[in-house]
Amino acid sequence: MPTSARAVASALTGAALFGTAGTAAVLFTRAEPDAAAIPPLAIGAARLGVGGLALLVAGVVVHRGMGSFARVARSPVGLLAAGCVALYQVCFFGGVRTAGVAVATLVAVGSAPVCTGLLAWAALRERPTRSWAAATAVCVAGLALATVAAGGTSGGAEVGAEVGAGAVLGAVLALGAGVAIAGYTVCAKHLLTTGADGLPFMASTYLLAWLVLAPFVVAGPTAWLIRPGGLAVAAYLGLATMALANVLYLRGISHLAPGPVSTLGLADPVVATVLGVVVLGERPALGAWLGFALVAAGLVWQAAAAARGAVSTPPEPVTPL
Repeated sequence: MPTSARAVASALTGAALFGTAGTAAVLFTRAEPDAAAIPPLAIGAARLGVGGLALLVAGVVVHRGMGSFARVARSPVGLLAAGCVALYQVCFFGGVRTAGVAVATLVAVGSAPVCTGLLAWAALRERPTRSWAAATAVCVAGLALATVAAGGTSGGAEVGAEVGAGAVLGAVLALGAGVAIAGYTVCAKHLLTTGADGLPFMASTYLLAWLVLAPFVVAGPTAWLIRPGGLAVAAYLGLATMALANVLYLRGISHLAPGPVSTLGLADPVVATVLGVVVLGERPALGAWLGFALVAAGLVWQAAAAARGAVSTPPEPVTPL
């Protein structure tokens, strides 16, 4: 298989694995008897701990030492990146719990390029062009439509109003996850262009983020972590949707241009939406589906323009979170 084909397959597989994280978390909470008492950040912290340790082991083997990890951990930018990773876990899994997998993933992934472009403009002075602005406007319109549709109610019943308010809150949390991706991306750009390596960067920031969240996890219920279901979801989220997905995605993007990578990254929300509908029985409203389509169109537009060199796109993240 040619190198480019292997790179595409690797990036697609990694993005698809990212797209299974929300469904795995929801399936666990549905089966867990005291799921309501388990905060979303506890699940996110378990994912970070397992995934970060696995990446640390892989990085030590590849780089034969801890020097690269220490450099990231001592850097203020590395600490900021770790804060963004921690924020993402809280916002994303909170959004999944209240708005559903399909909407939360779509809003988080769809808003990330928008937020990254604006943040890169402000922090890195990477001024986007008109094509980027137009594609961004399409994404924003789609996100707004999906969010409004998710929060819609039927008949104005009190229960329906509560569900609608929860869906809007979930979409807002997912938007926070998109902002976290943006912050992580800009920090990654800075560190990688100054000599940091991909695996040590990811392992260091994920483990530092785990240290940020660990006290909150310990303060809450922890019995779920030693039950078979808790161990299984922590292992899957950490090893499959973080460690393995990161390695595969990083291997793919190292051989591809940013434009195609943006398109391949759409496998994440596509897989999440399909699993949400088929496995979890989610039924997004028609307006939400139209919003999904608009966001996908905007992201493909960005990718195509980047491939032609027409857009001053922000740097691709080292990996989705």
